[in-house]
Amino acid sequence: MSTSLTVLVPTRSRAEFLGPTVASVLAAAEEGARTTGTRTEVLVVDDASPDGGATRAVAERHGVRYHRIETHDGRRDPGLAIATGVQLVETEHHLIFGDDDAMLPSHITAAIGHVLDGADVVATSYWVTDAELVPVREVVLPPATLGDLARGYSLVNDGAVVRTELVRGLVWDPSLTGMMLLPHWVALALDERAFAVSRTPTWFYRRHGSNISAEVAEEDSDRRRRLVAELQATVVERLGYLPAGPHHDAREARIARRQAKDAAKAAAELAPPRQEPLARRIRRRAARAIAP
Repeated sequence: MSTSLTVLVPTRSRAEFLGPTVASVLAAAEEGARTTGTRTEVLVVDDASPDGGATRAVAERHGVRYHRIETHDGRRDPGLAIATGVQLVETEHHLIFGDDDAMLPSHITAAIGHVLDGADVVATSYWVTDAELVPVREVVLPPATLGDLARGYSLVNDGAVVRTELVRGLVWDPSLTGMMLLPHWVALALDERAFAVSRTPTWFYRRHGSNISAEVAEEDSDRRRRLVAELQATVVERLGYLPAGPHHDAREARIARRQAKDAAKAAAELAPPRQEPLARRIRRRAARAIAP
C-alpha cells in the first residue's frame, strides 16, 4: 500500500531561504519514495512576492510546481497562500512547510508510516535551530487531545500530514493568521478522526530575525481569545462538556512556576541589603576592640 503527498510551501520574498528548503524536501521525498512508495509533489505558492521572478526561478531550478498569487492581502502571515494552495492539492495527503525550514531525509518516511497505520492527521516533532540550522533545542510533541486543542494549545503543528479530503471543504480564513488551522484540528477531533504524532524529530524549525511567528500583535492576541471561546462553545454544544486539556494545564503550570520564580528573583534584587543583627554587631566590635 502506498499513498501520495503534496508538500505545500507558501512563501513571500524569501528566495534565499526557499532554495535550501525545497532541496531538503526533495531529499526527503526521494527517501519516502524508496521506503514507503510515496509519490511526493512540491507546490510553491508565491504570496505576491515583489521579487516574484527570484521565487519562480527557485521553483524552476528544482523542477517543482509553482503558483503565484498576483495581489497581496497586506498580511504578514501567508494565510492566503496556504488557503489557495490547499485548493490546488491533487494528492491524497498534504502538509504545509515553512519556506525557511528544513526537512531531514526521514521526515516523510516517518509521517507516512503513521498514515499507513490508519492515521488521518500526523503531527511531527522537530528541532529548533539557530539561523544557520544548528540545533539548539529538541521539541517532542505529546499526542494531541480535543481538550488541549479547544483551549488553544495546538499540538498539531502546521507541518502535520493530513488527509486532504477531510479539510478541503472546511473554512480557510486567512484573517485568523497563525490560528487558521486550529479550527480544523478541533473539527477533526470532534469527528473522532485518528491523530498520531511522530515523536522522533524529523525537521528543523529555523529561528532568525525574519521569522513571521516572532511578531504577535495585541490584536492577534484578542483574536486568539475570541477564537478559543468560540471553539470551546462549539465543543460544549456538541458534547455537553469541555474535555480535560492535560497538556495545556501542564504548560500553564510550568508558566506559572517560571513567573513566580522570576518575580521572586526580581524582588530579591530590589530588596535592601540584609542588615547584620544588632547584638552580633556589638559583639563583633567589642571583640575587635579588645584584640591585642
